[in-house]
Amino acid sequence: MLRQAGFARVATTQIAAPFRLPAVDDYLAFVRSSASPILGILERLDDRSKDAAWAEIETKLMAFNTPNGWEGPNELLLTIGQRLRDLPPEWTTIRGRPDEHRACKQARPGKVRAASSFTGFASFGRDDK
Repeated sequence: MLRQAGFARVATTQIAAPFRLPAVDDYLAFVRSSASPILGILERLDDRSKDAAWAEIETKLMAFNTPNGWEGPNELLLTIGQRLRDLPPEWTTIRGRPDEHRACKQARPGKVRAASSFTGFASFGRDDK
């Protein structure tokens, strides 16, 4: 997607970012108050089925209880890229993908003037460790 938007040297890194909260109830409160996709799924159910679904979700989430509270798995994808228009003109006129060119591979961070990057990162909960 970033390459289609004109970025080169795109790289993605997986980052473990577990939710750490005092109890499973705190996580469920977060899910119920956020724009969570689960809300849209459960929205179609009648009240009795909805209550049963929330009870089952809570039971399954209890598997992540720890002696220090609740810690649910979560992973973030951090993606960076360099806009092609910020590259020197001689790098953007190469046949093929510019990010495969020798000059792009040899470029070092901080050496390209006015380079910009796209970075995404989000975190929720407490980190008591």
